[in-house]
Amino acid sequence: MHRSWRDLSLALALCASGVAAPARAAEPAAIPAPAAAPADTVFVQSLAWSPDGRRLLLSVLERGVYRLEWVGVDDSMSVALTQGPGWDLWGSWSPDGERVVFQSSPHKRDAPARLEVMRLDGSERTTLAPDSVADSAPDWSRDGSEIAFSSARAGGRRIFAVRPDGSGLRRVGAGSGREFNPVWSPDGRQLVFYRSYASGRDTVCVMNADGSGVRPLAAGFFPGWSPDGKRILFAGEGRRLYTVPVNGGRVRPVTGGFFGRWSPDGRRLAVIRGNWPRSEVWIVKPDGSAGRRLAIR
Repeated sequence: MHRSWRDLSLALALCASGVAAPARAAEPAAIPAPAAAPADTVFVQSLAWSPDGRRLLLSVLERGVYRLEWVGVDDSMSVALTQGPGWDLWGSWSPDGERVVFQSSPHKRDAPARLEVMRLDGSERTTLAPDSVADSAPDWSRDGSEIAFSSARAGGRRIFAVRPDGSGLRRVGAGSGREFNPVWSPDGRQLVFYRSYASGRDTVCVMNADGSGVRPLAAGFFPGWSPDGKRILFAGEGRRLYTVPVNGGRVRPVTGGFFGRWSPDGRRLAVIRGNWPRSEVWIVKPDGSAGRRLAIR
């Protein structure tokens, strides 16, 4: 049976709250648990560029466990940051590149996930919001002041933000559908995210940092910003990545893949390609050309 990489991510987010992934139009209702993955599975789910553009923070499923590791973009040197037994994924860098925030949960499908922050050597690991009720997919703002994330703490799935010390928790906006994967704009004034509807439709949206001015941009998911804040890169139909102007406009295809992010200088894209249960990381030009695959251990 075909396995949807987009549905796998949705299932992981929903499993964070102990909720089973629902059936979706033209997509499988059942998503394999990581523990049931083939023995040779190496599935990269998400990535994030380091602030200096030299490393990528990866969420990697291997031997039934999601771990975080960073890999050098130019030398493919890799260092594991977490090694189980729980699931650690959806990592994001602090602006100074010295810490990461990520989604963590015990090795159980029905265990609620929480957000944790730690230094790159694994020290000073703390829970960001101890009262978590399924927090997932955090993103650290460029000025370091807040971390945005998706959570079930208000029922359903909504976007929240909190300071790195765990204070100042606030809900960002309100709307229909379930809201996933918020990402701060480079200037910190906006958030891009996607809404998932019961009909099976996913829509990339942008809103102001206070939750106002929500506007849909295109059908798709896993959005991210260009460094100049003018365009959104997102995944859509046909296992391809697309761009759309932040103020709306023509959607343009870029390259194959189901997850992508611009480098901080805008000169490269890091792209995840493949399908469950295997995926690969590629570095390409912004137009999708001249690609090379990174070696993932």
